[in-house]
Amino acid sequence: MKAFAKGIAKLISETQAEAEEAVVSMQKSSKEVESGITPVQSSGAFFEKISKSAQAVTNQIKATSSNSSDIFKNSQTIIQIVNELSHIANTYVDSSSNVETSMKEQEVYVQDIAELATSLSGLSQELQELIGEFKIQYRN
Repeated sequence: MKAFAKGIAKLISETQAEAEEAVVSMQKSSKEVESGITPVQSSGAFFEKISKSAQAVTNQIKATSSNSSDIFKNSQTIIQIVNELSHIANTYVDSSSNVETSMKEQEVYVQDIAELATSLSGLSQELQELIGEFKIQYRN
């Protein structure tokens, strides 16, 4: 279970790293596009179309960046949940170990009781024999 959780955590970490790289790249691209808008606007109607297209790309980049940020946040939540599951699994393993130890102790106690019962049975039989001898001797 721990290996599975660590594997998931590793995949999430890798995804987060890739998402962060994508965000940085998109932000850089966004800044480059925004810095190119001002000269384009001064060039007239033709460049106005280019400006609108660049703005649309910028909006898409911002939306993608926002989505990447949401993915990062969700990844953090998943990591937290996986860590909690790992903690629960560890607690379960510890509890199982405690139960196993208790069962072994009970088994030892049961064996001790069985041995005592056998010993008492033997003593009881000896006592019966002694009583039988006493009765026989008393009758004579």
